[in-house]
Amino acid sequence: SKSLVSESVGSPQQARQEASKMVVAALSKFAFANDSSCLRACLSAWIALIDSRRKAAIKRAQRCRYERALGGWVQSQDRVFVGSCLTAWRDVAHGAREARARKDEDRARLGMVATKALARFTAASGESCTRMCIAAWRDVAEERRQATYTAQWSRLESLPVQSRAKAVETLGR
Repeated sequence: SKSLVSESVGSPQQARQEASKMVVAALSKFAFANDSSCLRACLSAWIALIDSRRKAAIKRAQRCRYERALGGWVQSQDRVFVGSCLTAWRDVAHGAREARARKDEDRARLGMVATKALARFTAASGESCTRMCIAAWRDVAEERRQATYTAQWSRLESLPVQSRAKAVETLGR
């Protein structure tokens, strides 16, 4: 499933987002198949974890833009002002590093809670729930494979007739 996602998506971040979407979709199908409150709690924990990662990525991107803008501004000022700006920048960076460490700890704790809840649910639900989850994941992977196949077939059809015949002949070997 991971290689299918990385082939059809440009960047590693987009690949992780696609993988997260597939997991959420699979778990959503699983949640609707079973009304268990434990499953809903587990799904909520996974969704919260994914949302927190998405928000963290947005904040990192904003921080990078801010640091680049501030760096350009600092270069245009005189030496005394540059020193005070760099000191303030260092303090902000240190605070951001500490906040990131706290958020990482919170994410790790939330991930452990979600993992424990999923483990308890899986142990309690038995083999049938696990099979439903794997079937949902398989369906998502099959949909992705079919989309890739369709896209490749469309590209093949867009080739000139001679090139298409040569490509089909090559594939037949």
